[in-house]
Amino acid sequence: MGMRGTPARRIAGNPLGGLLRDLDRRTRSTTRRRSRPVPAAAAVPPAPPDSPSAPPAAVTAAAVIQTDSQGRARWVLPRRWPQPPVVTATPAGAVPLLAVVEEVSATAAVVRVWTAAGAPAPAGVPVHLTATPAAPA
Repeated sequence: MGMRGTPARRIAGNPLGGLLRDLDRRTRSTTRRRSRPVPAAAAVPPAPPDSPSAPPAAVTAAAVIQTDSQGRARWVLPRRWPQPPVVTATPAGAVPLLAVVEEVSATAAVVRVWTAAGAPAPAGVPVHLTATPAAPA
């Protein structure tokens, strides 16, 4: 007749034995208990739009612009902004590229794209641009 348990379970004071014993008990349990659903009243209300924990404003302008022969992408914004927006740029290419926002105004943005070697990107590299309203000062 075989002995039940492993040597690790039979050693007194062995922390692994206790862990294995507890795991074995949990897997043999026939009653499955589900967690209680969270009542709707306990849901967290959304933060007011001006609070620091509020989610960032939605993207209000986006475009894909091609670079010129100097590696620059010039974007004329679709509308005039009350103050210069926050512009993000992501170049898309087969090699690693770096986009640097050189100039932003209320009506336009200029982005320069560089290769990993430090040379300007060639003409025709697509640059994904987004503009969001700047946080009030």
